[in-house]
Amino acid sequence: MSENLPCDIVRDLLPSYADGLTSEKTNKAVEAHVADCSDCKTALDFMCEGEKKEEKTDEKKEIDFLKKTRRHKTQAVVIGVLTAVVILFSAIIAKVYFIGSPIDEEFVSCRLSVNGKEMNVGGGSKIRNTDVPFVDFEEKDGVVTVSFRSVRQSRFHTGGYLESFTAENEIRTVKLDDRIIWHGGKAISKITSDAFKTRHLYVGAMPENSRTAAALGVYEVLGSVSNALKTSKEPYSWTLVVVNNIGSAQREAKEEYMRAYGYAILALIDNLSEVKFEYEVDGETCVLSVNTKEASAFAGENIKEVGKDITKLQVLIEKTVLYTETVWLIGDCVVPEA
Repeated sequence: MSENLPCDIVRDLLPSYADGLTSEKTNKAVEAHVADCSDCKTALDFMCEGEKKEEKTDEKKEIDFLKKTRRHKTQAVVIGVLTAVVILFSAIIAKVYFIGSPIDEEFVSCRLSVNGKEMNVGGGSKIRNTDVPFVDFEEKDGVVTVSFRSVRQSRFHTGGYLESFTAENEIRTVKLDDRIIWHGGKAISKITSDAFKTRHLYVGAMPENSRTAAALGVYEVLGSVSNALKTSKEPYSWTLVVVNNIGSAQREAKEEYMRAYGYAILALIDNLSEVKFEYEVDGETCVLSVNTKEASAFAGENIKEVGKDITKLQVLIEKTVLYTETVWLIGDCVVPEA
């Protein structure tokens, strides 16, 4: 046993020594004592080992706390993501099966009847596995615009639609989106509605001329054409030169279309006096022309007045091959006359 310090004093100093709270001189005295005293050294080792265990325990508690915190954060993130997915999925389901999305009129079949301020419209979707349960009406100055929303077909919506609407004013015009389908007691076909929207005053505006021709289906039937305008002095004329050769077997049918196009174009371009078609039949150059006098005789009234009134234009179209051959453009949207 060391002669410098007795054991009882060393034992009192060991806790402070182990915690590093004693002075350097005291440290040397304690270390000298425990070097010779096995009992005090055992007590010191036991004390240091306990502190190490305590440190490890504290460290483990801290690690466990961090793991637990991280786990809670991970769970919160997962729950948040799953909640967002559920909300998004629910919104999609609601949109697809209950709320619906706008659907273009060309994908909707319809039946329409109009009587004064009252109208009924019914039909269904032409797209497989979809239904049209929602019909919206908007009225302004006697013009009623009908639009549709479609949903996925399900046990909630399995049939077509049938809706009634009462206007504030007497109904003059009914539109599906921007297409006129009924006006002044007359059903209006798609080709008539599309063509009427291209009506313009001057044949010198070639882009406008092309829109009229496209709406009437000129390019679908005759193919590519080049254009020549005579606008230096009256009478103003428009010559459509058909690029593709026409076989003799097709000549009669193509010429019937050309006359019909001529009548409609003269009605829709205010200052135009003559429409000419130049084409080749088996290599022979041919010209077919239609003027305002001929068109007026065919229509039964001034052709320019016909172009100002969509119902009159509809009557003109119905008298030509255009109406018979373009029923498919209307689909099965049948609008009975009042």
